[in-house]
Amino acid sequence: MIQRSLTLLLLAICFTSFSPNRSFPKLDHQTITGEKITNDFFQRKKTLVISAHLGCPPAMILFKDLDAFVEKAGFQVLVILENTHQQVLDFNSSEENEWAGLRKMFKLEPLAYPTIAECETENITMDGDNMIVDIQCRKLSKKLWTRSSPTLVFVNESGKIYHKFKGYYAFPEQEKRLEKLMEMR
Repeated sequence: MIQRSLTLLLLAICFTSFSPNRSFPKLDHQTITGEKITNDFFQRKKTLVISAHLGCPPAMILFKDLDAFVEKAGFQVLVILENTHQQVLDFNSSEENEWAGLRKMFKLEPLAYPTIAECETENITMDGDNMIVDIQCRKLSKKLWTRSSPTLVFVNESGKIYHKFKGYYAFPEQEKRLEKLMEMR
């Protein structure tokens, strides 16, 4: 009886921890280019907020599809990365480094959307020649109730979250991935 009650309580907490129309958490951050981002960013325009970490294959596929989605859906985009400022700069760099190599491996252009790097220190280990990047930190993404990379958070013109989606589609064809993404908006 107690175990059943405890299970029901845990299920209730899981299903009610995120509710639509919840205000986006307080934002007062700078992007990697120095632009100040506050909650005013959401006013008068639908926004897709992507919480991810660099190197996550579904996130890298999403970044590849992002321009086509934004063009079709008319959203503005805010990217929140569980990486350090330097890691994101290196990812976008034309110089040879491990992060730019990762970007090139996925055949991506540098990130052009407002991007917040939420970490101060990195958490990287080496296994021989392989770089192992764990989740660096989760300061802002934790406030978004995310545990997956990527997590897509759809925010309306009033700064209210109206949909959240964990992960990204594994279809090999971009058209199918974009169709599914358009359904989510």
